[in-house]
Amino acid sequence: MAAIPVPNYGVHCRGQNDRLTYKGRPGRNWSRGESGRSIASAQYTPSAQSLSLATNCPIVGHIGNSRRGRTVSAVSFFRAFPSILVIMFAASLASNGLADGDELGSNNLDPIAIEKVDRLFEKWDKPNTPGAVLAILRDGKIIYSRGYGMANLEEAVPNTSATVFHLGSVSKQFTAFAIQLLANDGKLSLDDDFRKYIPEAPEFEEPITIRLLLHHTSGLRDQWNLLALAGWRLSDVITNGDVRRILMQQKELNFTPGSEMLYSNSGYSVLAEVVRRVSGMPLGQLAKERIFTPLEMNDTRFQAHYGNIIKDRAYSYAPTGNGAYRYVALSYSTYGPSSVFSTVGDLARWDENFYTAKVGGPSVVRAMQEKGKLNDGKELDYASGLVIGEYRGAKTVSHSGADAGYRANIVRFADYHFTVIVLANAGNLDGWHPAEDRRHLPRRQARACGGRSGCVPANRQN
Repeated sequence: MAAIPVPNYGVHCRGQNDRLTYKGRPGRNWSRGESGRSIASAQYTPSAQSLSLATNCPIVGHIGNSRRGRTVSAVSFFRAFPSILVIMFAASLASNGLADGDELGSNNLDPIAIEKVDRLFEKWDKPNTPGAVLAILRDGKIIYSRGYGMANLEEAVPNTSATVFHLGSVSKQFTAFAIQLLANDGKLSLDDDFRKYIPEAPEFEEPITIRLLLHHTSGLRDQWNLLALAGWRLSDVITNGDVRRILMQQKELNFTPGSEMLYSNSGYSVLAEVVRRVSGMPLGQLAKERIFTPLEMNDTRFQAHYGNIIKDRAYSYAPTGNGAYRYVALSYSTYGPSSVFSTVGDLARWDENFYTAKVGGPSVVRAMQEKGKLNDGKELDYASGLVIGEYRGAKTVSHSGADAGYRANIVRFADYHFTVIVLANAGNLDGWHPAEDRRHLPRRQARACGGRSGCVPANRQN
């Protein structure tokens, strides 16, 4: 099997004490690791910034569809980021300002808790670095928000609560919400074969329902892997039409629909097209009319073309070494799996809708959080663009995202009416794992992968 050129990232074999690292450079094939172990193939998912490698490295489990050697778990370079949010939750609950039943406001958050939170971002809280914007929500109100670092290094524009960020795969929940709205309207059923709306799609042995697309259990091959194999570069301007054409050429699936979970951006590109054909309007327009405008999310939009002007946007940066950064262009023009731009303030309004159900009503909000199931009845942690989990017994509803140098994460502790939002434009804002979180990480990952240990869900970027 020929090796596939991939960007310059390192990965380690999961389950190995020596954390064996393979390194590659752009334009060169992955061929041999530092220990001399050979790699048969590699696949890179740019939206998730994750790699899937076929190698003889012993592993705990697998993700992907390799038929030669074993497959190293997809490595998500953003998976440490949720741990930052966990620390915020713990620090905030420990403060007097977050005691149960307190009247909360921006001045009620304990100064010690604020200091702990700000310390997490001190590496990026400089005039010569990109950074992030944080918002901590309680009972529907932002009780603390702050920007760190710069939104635009060339113009010395700082990150603030009004800065607009690309959300990466956090966008999936808006695509899913549009689908659930149409289902609630009676215009489609989640159990419809998607070919009912896209009849030119290939006919596979087993039907792929809209529900399977929502839960990443369709078996569709990921669009970014397919585009890379077809010779596309990440710097190319890739449109939804380009993605649709390459998906329509596929004659096989990764697995029987419903038999496994494998994170696939392709499914959400298909869902965006289903929305367009069922509603008669592009996904971005439907989202604006039925989600963003009713919730007064005035700075939120799907970006249909990479060149569209977005006021107050943060630009995307990646580290180059020695503390320097370079601009990283996000040139593709696709939407559905990604490409929502928003602010922490707008996302606070979105978060509150999961309590008030102002848009969609209780039935849609409930449907958004219904976990997927495999054909054998095994329940997943993935719902409709949302991951349903827990931390120390507290229910969490979350999703992360990563595109170019953008990073995003929303974690909702539903039982506490408490949410943490972090939006970033620094590609190295990855956080760290507290010891407690590391111990439980494999168990949570296995649940999100339908019980397969060793699998790192690609939505955990990210």
